[in-house]
Amino acid sequence: MIGLAVAPWSATPLTAAGALLLGSAAYGASIVLYIAAAQNIGATRGQLVFSAAPFFGVLIAVIVLGERMTALQIISVGVLLAGLGVLLREGHAHRHHHPAAEHEHWRPPHRRPPRAHAPGQPAWLGHVHRHAHDELEHAHPHVPDVHHRHDHHEQD
Repeated sequence: MIGLAVAPWSATPLTAAGALLLGSAAYGASIVLYIAAAQNIGATRGQLVFSAAPFFGVLIAVIVLGERMTALQIISVGVLLAGLGVLLREGHAHRHHHPAAEHEHWRPPHRRPPRAHAPGQPAWLGHVHRHAHDELEHAHPHVPDVHHRHDHHEQD
């Protein structure tokens, strides 16, 4: 194992500030990614993916610090991967109805050709895009997410 400082309070102010900045950014990024996952793949699936974070810590410890994985950790990784595999394969398809809706979402900058959507707005800048969907009835495979909310008891 790579040695760590014996006295953690002996770090320079620059090192301490860097550690705080890195920790804040990493934690902030994890929360942003968790919320995005919950909105796009559902809260339960997002939580399972989010709960895999400690396994990445183990992987980094093995690769960077040269730590050895225990048999229990290897079994745990197998169980996690099996659970993720089952979860990500889950889905269903049936006929359902989407009512007409109007909503906004973020649009990244257009690349080809770059064009602005508002007078005076630079073409490289993303924007909030508002659009409407017509009423639609169809069938397609999906997993529950923020865009697919419907009652299953109303289906055939």
